[in-house]
Amino acid sequence: MEELNWAGVGEAGEAEEEAGEEKEAVMHMGSAEAETLITSPKQRKQHITTLTPDPRSPLLPSMEELWQLTLHWQPDASQQAQFQQLYALTLAGNRQFNLTRITEPAEFWEKHLWDSLRGVQRFLHE
Repeated sequence: MEELNWAGVGEAGEAEEEAGEEKEAVMHMGSAEAETLITSPKQRKQHITTLTPDPRSPLLPSMEELWQLTLHWQPDASQQAQFQQLYALTLAGNRQFNLTRITEPAEFWEKHLWDSLRGVQRFLHE
């Protein structure tokens, strides 16, 4: 497959032309190659809903003091359990889809949980 030239994309008509070329390139792939690229939403959903967390997943750190110090909030036991389930499912999904390189418990806590909740800090108290 030839490399697409993205220079000038955004100018009238060029983006559509590039998309057409990419679609045409996919159409000329072998069936096995195309199957790895093209899956229906139903197939994707099937993969996602069949993910089961590994009960041996490492535990996330609780970081109660840091939650309180930085966000003036900390998750209750139920929320902490939901975070743990999210982590376990992310690890399970990551084995199939390469979702993130951040998989160590402390890194996951900081980059996926704490960073995200910092952005909505004012809503945590409502």
